[in-house]
Amino acid sequence: MASIKLLKKKITALADDLATACLLSKAELDETDVPKVNAVLAEIYNFEDEFRQRAHHYDAKENPKLVKKYFNKLYSDLEEKALSIVDMIDELNK
Repeated sequence: MASIKLLKKKITALADDLATACLLSKAELDETDVPKVNAVLAEIYNFEDEFRQRAHHYDAKENPKLVKKYFNKLYSDLEEKALSIVDMIDELNK
């Protein structure tokens, strides 16, 4: 298992990349779509906060099987949420 510190850095980097993509979309949009962009940015920052907290606070530290199961679930949730945010950004560009 990778270190929690490295995992949290990767989550932050992913959130930064998503925010950058969102802000680039904002530059191409009309002023009427700014609230939609702000909503997506809020979702990105909530995403980062949630997953950084989940990476740090896990139960059953003594049982390696439960820890592995927890982090596998964390990674799958992370991927699912990131893809949903990417879809939200794509919707902004349509």
